Amino acid sequence: MGVDYGAMSWGLSTTYRGRYCGKEPDHQLIPTSRLPPGQYRIATVAPTLVIETGVSQSLAKLRWDAGWWLTNTNGGVNVVLVVSINRGQRRMQLEKWEMVGQTTRTRQSMAPQAVQTIYVTQNIANGAPLVLEFADLMSRPPTAQERDVVIPAGDLIRCFDTVW
Repeated sequence: MGVDYGAMSWGLSTTYRGRYCGKEPDHQLIPTSRLPPGQYRIATVAPTLVIETGVSQSLAKLRWDAGWWLTNTNGGVNVVLVVSINRGQRRMQLEKWEMVGQTTRTRQSMAPQAVQTIYVTQNIANGAPLVLEFADLMSRPPTAQERDVVIPAGDLIRCFDTVW
């Protein structure tokens, strides 16, 4: 990405409150620029990226979780990665979710939607590379040396080698 590692914070086990319930992400990324000066507690600031992973959870539940994060954080969460692992079939499905504009006959609205799906097996990653836009992760445009995160097929396959 071209940023100093201190420009972002990875977090776990932080409960965020929505309208009717709270949730904890499996993993989250928060740009440190979102934190008030001197504050290191991330529970008060929404992450820009959330990762929801499931081995025993259904894909439908993981998708519901993605929608929850995108609609219950007042625009704080920009991207949710849904990772559904099927160890028996040695297959992983990765979905990138974002808010997407939808137009009906009477109005335009935003709704959570999977914008990219990648299927990973032992030696194939159909739908790769995974692209995470810099502005979505850091909540600002990139400077000259900064760039989007692009994870090619080979890296995704190696990443999930430990799962099998």
